[in-house]
Amino acid sequence: MKKIAVFGSEGSFGAIAAKKYMEKTEEKCRICYFQSVNQVIVSLIKECELAVLPIENSSDGFVHIVLDMLLKDDIYVVGEISLPVEFSIVGNVDKKEEIKKLFVKYKIEEQCKKVIEQFENCELLITESNSESIQRVNYGIDGEAAIVPKHISRSKGDFRLHIDDVVDGEKNETKFLILTGKHIKNSKTKKEKSYVVIEDAIDRKEALNEVLTHFMDYDVTLNSIISRPTKLKNGKYHFFIEIEGDCYKDNNVKTALDIISANHKIKLLGAFDTIN
Repeated sequence: MKKIAVFGSEGSFGAIAAKKYMEKTEEKCRICYFQSVNQVIVSLIKECELAVLPIENSSDGFVHIVLDMLLKDDIYVVGEISLPVEFSIVGNVDKKEEIKKLFVKYKIEEQCKKVIEQFENCELLITESNSESIQRVNYGIDGEAAIVPKHISRSKGDFRLHIDDVVDGEKNETKFLILTGKHIKNSKTKKEKSYVVIEDAIDRKEALNEVLTHFMDYDVTLNSIISRPTKLKNGKYHFFIEIEGDCYKDNNVKTALDIISANHKIKLLGAFDTIN
C-alpha cells in the first residue's frame, strides 16, 4: 500500500485533503503524519510515494515555505484540492471577555486577525499546530482558550465557551497540492493546469515582462504568479507560475516555455487536475 505524508495530525485539514484525494481517485494509501513541512518533504523523498501540503489560502496568500521546498529535486505536483476553512474559539471561560491566554497556530493568526485584535488584554501564544492548541486548552486551566478548526472544536473536548465562524472574510479556502517524487511526463490524458518555476531570474522587472510577453503571445492563461528570493544573491528571484493548460501536451504552452527557456532556467513541476 502506498503511503501519503501529511503535515499535522488526524483531523487536520491536510488529513481531510488526503482522504478526499483517496476518495476521488479510488487510491488506497496509509496516511503518515509529520509535524513540519520539512519532515513531509524528507519523507516524500525517502519513504512516502505521495504528500499533501498547503500552498495557498484565500485570506493569507501563498505558503512561502512550501513554495521554496518545491525547488528541491524530485518533487512534482500531481493534483490540487481546495477545502473550505472554518475556525472556532473554544475555552475554559464563560464569556470571551474572561480570556487571559489565547492559543493560535501560526498560520491561523493571519486568517483571524480581526477577531484576535478584539482580545486586547489577553496573551497571544503561537503554537506549531492545531493539535497543540487544542491540547493546551484541554488542560482545563481557567482563562485559557484557543482558535481551532471548526470540525475538531466539538470533538476534542467539552468547553464552557464555544464561538463558531471567527475567520476573517465570508469565504475562506485553503488550496492543497498533491505531491510525488516521480516526474510524470506521459499521462494518458491532457491535464487542466501546470506549475512551472522560472529559476534565478536576475532582473525581476525585466525578466517578468519578458516571461509575460511570451505567454501572452501564445494565448497562455496564467492563474497566478509569485516571486521568491533565491536567498543566494540580492536581485535574483524565482517565479512560481500556475498555468491553464498541460505543460507537456498543450502546444501553445510548450512553445511559450521553449522560447522562455532560451534565456531562463525552467523547472516543470508537473501537470495536474483539480480534484473537486
